[in-house]
Amino acid sequence: MSSTPIFRIFNIPELVEVITQFLNPYDIAQCSATCKELALQLEPYLWRHFYVTTAPISWSKSLGLRRSTLLRVRHYLRTIDIRWKGALFLPLLADGLPSLTPPTETPSSSRSLELQQAPLRINSITIHDLPVFPQMAMQRLLTLASNCNYLTTLNIPSSALAQPDAYHKSLLYTIQYELCNLEQLAILKADPVHWDRTASLFDACFRHPRLTTLKCWFTMKVPAFQGMDPYGLLLRSMGIPWDKEAEDDSVMADYSNVSNIRALRLPVFSCPVRELLIPLLTYHGPRLEYLSISNLCYHSDQLLQDVVTQHCSKLRHLSLFIQEDRSTLNPSIVRLLCGLQNPGLLSFSMRGTIPLRNLGAYIDIVTQCHAHSLEEVETMDGHPGEGSLTRLVASCEHLKRLWVGDLRRETIIDRQWACLGLKEVCYFYDPGFGNANRRVFLQLGRLVNLEVLSLGCYSLEPLRSVDTGSKCGWLSELVGLKKLRHLIMMTDIWSQMGQNEVEFMDKSWPQLEKISFGYHREDLASILRQHHWQWLKTKKPWIRSTYWNDVSSYIARNT
Repeated sequence: MSSTPIFRIFNIPELVEVITQFLNPYDIAQCSATCKELALQLEPYLWRHFYVTTAPISWSKSLGLRRSTLLRVRHYLRTIDIRWKGALFLPLLADGLPSLTPPTETPSSSRSLELQQAPLRINSITIHDLPVFPQMAMQRLLTLASNCNYLTTLNIPSSALAQPDAYHKSLLYTIQYELCNLEQLAILKADPVHWDRTASLFDACFRHPRLTTLKCWFTMKVPAFQGMDPYGLLLRSMGIPWDKEAEDDSVMADYSNVSNIRALRLPVFSCPVRELLIPLLTYHGPRLEYLSISNLCYHSDQLLQDVVTQHCSKLRHLSLFIQEDRSTLNPSIVRLLCGLQNPGLLSFSMRGTIPLRNLGAYIDIVTQCHAHSLEEVETMDGHPGEGSLTRLVASCEHLKRLWVGDLRRETIIDRQWACLGLKEVCYFYDPGFGNANRRVFLQLGRLVNLEVLSLGCYSLEPLRSVDTGSKCGWLSELVGLKKLRHLIMMTDIWSQMGQNEVEFMDKSWPQLEKISFGYHREDLASILRQHHWQWLKTKKPWIRSTYWNDVSSYIARNT
């Protein structure tokens, strides 16, 4: 069969590389099942991405995921993403690899020879679940990571920072010295981590020669007793020689270790302005392009706006996680937003518990200061306020992503949308605003470049797609979304769908490749067993059906 001309092209590695760029894993698997020759040629591309997102049924039998299989294809892997039972799969991936050299020892020549004989080319590792006890899983993770010379992205849970001292020091040693090509590091989950462990992590990361992105999702435990200065320790770990008693930045000395960090997400804690944020922006602001802050303290000093204006010319992406219970705006946030208006933000995200009136006022400030540059807005935890969203969509011509919760007021359609280039939209509708909802769907139907659409409903009213004369026939207004690739149903609107709805999806959305259901993953299988969803799977077998979780999806997008 190898003499057949169509199969000769698969003997050219460069051509196979180009062909597989246009194939999803399902297509590659189907091609591999045709003959042994194609199976041999396409095996490296079939095993490039290793995902375990949920508990598979009889995984050892149905998926053939045996130890010998993973050992044979391990050198093909490029991406590892394990979100279920990391302690179960890490031994399969790390078995037989040279163990990590302790920080007190020098690497032996035999270990270097072993790496030259069988190098791993993994460039991304994501582990969502890692137990503290026993420590065998942590040891396997360190072994796997230290043998990946090409690793550029590492996402690990916060439990990795809660390991005993020996494993914690080995982790920091691996990050700083073994992973020389590491560019992105994320610490997932919101578990508490002691402040001294946080400082030691920052010290290793800010000294790394190539690390550009550090995102910490955990909560930093700040000591309540007197006599400790955790913020001063954090500043020193980031290479900032700062005297908190000084009134200006003249006390900053020359520091030879200039960090490469461009994107920084601070841990969750009450962030003081003068003690931490101002020194951070003064020293690292000229290089920062992305900044995420949690619980910014109230501070009305003009110094924050002056520092941001003077030192943060490259900061174009701002994310805030705020827990507010006051009726007045946080002056620190206002100063921060106003100081960044030149050249302007590209993306703005605000989540947390925020009074609705305050959220609308913040959106108005963002619109006034950054309408000329803004491309992404995300506020999923509240309604932006009366009229503020209307002004946003009518003013921001460059908007590409609008991810806003509680988008259900009639004011959203008072004016025509200027952001016709939107590619991602989240819309929650309320059947109580029947005619207004239809007008919003008409606006959405004009977004011919839309690729991701997220829908949610505050009622179990049916969302009919074909019968435009029915009470809730708004889905049929989206017939013009020919580029739609991903449909997300964040609430149970699929239970009222039937054969007419899936036939509409098949006919109107030719590029649809993924449908996400915002429900418990245990119930996803029963949903997909319904006749009309089975029919859609038969018509478009490449469509993936997944479970949608807003929090985990937000973390995945921001890592």
